[in-house]
Amino acid sequence: MSQEKSTLIGDGHSYQSSPYGAPPVYHTTTPPVQVQPGPGQPNVVHAHQHYAQQMNNPPNDYLIWSILACIFCFWPLGVAAIIKSLDVRRSVSMGDRERAERSSKYAKYLIIASVILGVILLTTLIVIVAV
Repeated sequence: MSQEKSTLIGDGHSYQSSPYGAPPVYHTTTPPVQVQPGPGQPNVVHAHQHYAQQMNNPPNDYLIWSILACIFCFWPLGVAAIIKSLDVRRSVSMGDRERAERSSKYAKYLIIASVILGVILLTTLIVIVAV
């Protein structure tokens, strides 16, 4: 039978020692976020919480097209399109529809530009080699 002791720490927290060297279990009666005010400042407690909302009909992220544009077309714009596609996913997970739609549109434009530049460069290369 193990004996557990409860020890009080000076700041109002207590902990119980756990058997077998496990980390102690802490118990507190104080709020999780404490701010000590500076001179002349009021005592203010800030606790930020983010609640992600499920987005209905999220915008297209074009990630597959971005990867294909990076591999087969003009790769610098393809990399930028991949970054914007991932930004769409991050914005959707955060519930920020406006940013997700803006990033989706920008990723699509980058993919189109990558394909156009890739075709122009390939055509130029073929003409140079053939002549």
